[in-house]
Amino acid sequence: MRLQQNIFLWIAVSAILPLTIVILALTLYGERLYRQQVAQEISASLSNISTDMERSLAYERSIVLRIASSFAMRQYLPVLGGARSGEMHAEFNARTDRLNRFLLSFHDILLGQGTFRVLDLKGNTMVKVGFGRITPPSFDGFESFPYAEQERGLIGDILPGEPEDLKPAEVNFLTLVGSAENRPLLDGVVPLIHEGERVGYLVSSLTGLQLDYILQLAPRPYHGKLSVIEINPDAPARHGRILYDEARPRLLAESIDSVATASTALMSAIQEFPDGALVDSNGRTTTYYSETFPYPDRLLSWVIAMQVDDKTVARPFQQLRWGILIFSILLLAVSLLVAQFAAGKVARPLALLIENFHAMSKGEHTRSLPRMQMEELNELSKAFNEMQENLGSAEEERDRARDMMIQNAKLASIGQLAAGIGHELNNPLNNILSYASLIRREADSDAEAVCKDIEALRDEAERASKIVQGILGFSRQMPASFTEFPVLAWLQQSIDLVQATALKKSVDIRLHGSEDYRINADRGLLQQALINLLINAIQASPQNATVDVFAQKQNSHHLIRVEDAGKGIDDDALEHLFEPFFTTKDVGEGSGLGLSITLGIVEQHQGALQLENRYNENDGVIGVSATMALPITMEEDKA
Repeated sequence: MRLQQNIFLWIAVSAILPLTIVILALTLYGERLYRQQVAQEISASLSNISTDMERSLAYERSIVLRIASSFAMRQYLPVLGGARSGEMHAEFNARTDRLNRFLLSFHDILLGQGTFRVLDLKGNTMVKVGFGRITPPSFDGFESFPYAEQERGLIGDILPGEPEDLKPAEVNFLTLVGSAENRPLLDGVVPLIHEGERVGYLVSSLTGLQLDYILQLAPRPYHGKLSVIEINPDAPARHGRILYDEARPRLLAESIDSVATASTALMSAIQEFPDGALVDSNGRTTTYYSETFPYPDRLLSWVIAMQVDDKTVARPFQQLRWGILIFSILLLAVSLLVAQFAAGKVARPLALLIENFHAMSKGEHTRSLPRMQMEELNELSKAFNEMQENLGSAEEERDRARDMMIQNAKLASIGQLAAGIGHELNNPLNNILSYASLIRREADSDAEAVCKDIEALRDEAERASKIVQGILGFSRQMPASFTEFPVLAWLQQSIDLVQATALKKSVDIRLHGSEDYRINADRGLLQQALINLLINAIQASPQNATVDVFAQKQNSHHLIRVEDAGKGIDDDALEHLFEPFFTTKDVGEGSGLGLSITLGIVEQHQGALQLENRYNENDGVIGVSATMALPITMEEDKA
């Protein structure tokens, strides 16, 4: 690990990371306190909503009691008394009309009031006023009394208990009108007393509009959504029913078409703690709830719940944490700069020393180290400079000895190369003589053929000259001359140059390659390498055999492959194939320079030459494959 990295880690571990951890811990503690404050604020809001709803219901109860004790209602009590005994009062219509008009005016003044009904002891509706209109009585009953509504049956059948259980001069809440499953609110019932006897009931069906106003106008801390849930263990059909819900939405003033109940987890939490909070299973929302009792005479209650998205509460702290994270990253960047500056005094001299050591290990020339500011580093640089001077002297002596050995080896090789030149020139000279014989034979009969033979004769002479240059270049390392030329035409020309050798041995040479592309290389040198491979393949193949030549592009290389049908190469000879003057041919057939020269030409083109035996499952070795892999794009310094 580098020095500046160590200094950076020391600063980060000793200062920045502990500071970041402490700040994050403080934000977690602050978030916990903030959530407690949020819970208190929402609880206070739910308490205010509960108080407003209880006050509104208390006001509506007082209205019902005042109507029950009003003058118009007292005048109507004799009519109910007559109905109790089965007699119609003489002023039945007049007093019914006065009570209807009184209730109508009362209903118009107090907005939000529901339907008022006056029932006799049997549950028949004598008077009904609601929704801004009077329901006139008509003779629809079995008795001779005109009723404002269809008969409901005996009052004892309607009430959940005995009629005597209803307390006089108080508003008793129960479901007397309509279906309990479809009404969010209960009816307010006040027994009517005339001359010490119960003669009927005043029923007020609350609409819930005032309660909806309270819920809709109530503040929503943190964008919470309100809901009202009825807790009524004595009525399983109503227990856990959602009476008001902003999410759907559902209002208290609306009749319930579909039953929606609170979740099991929320009902369990309410049963354990009437006031509290519940976090949902996925941790995305928190439901705060508070219990209220809307009906003084009933054991049912309402739970006012507010569901708050946790992202709304946690957003300020998430932004704070992102700020802390960005601040920590900035601190780390600053500490990295400080570490780099602090380590520069030590790291740069050490890096220079390491760089010189690496260069020295690769045999490259290195410069002397300058004087260091620190005493220890200065002594180290002096020792390195002394070692470099000593190594330089030793390398010079070694290079002189090596040059002398190479020169001696070259002098010894020249004599061996001269012995092989005759073999390398033998085939081109034989072809020249053959073409000269053809010229003499056909000179008088076909002038066009004579020109063609003369041209072939010239090509063979040039090839002989290039072979000599290649042999000489093998010792002098002459540079190649790169040009761009088409591959298929070049291959065909090279094959034509060895056709005479192939015909002598009855070997057929076939070119395989449908795609013609251009290659950048030394045409003459590369042709010399290919002809060496072709001649080796012809000499290794039996009579009437076929030598196949393939050309293709594969990835980033040009592949030129020559396949013969010979006996293959022995394993012992594989590792010596490219050594100069090594040959497996008979005496006089080759000097052993062909593959060496070919390898040098291919490597000069930054390519690779590979020779391997070809196998068949049934016959074993069926020949040798020689592949030249030439790069499509060569490095400029080597090209």
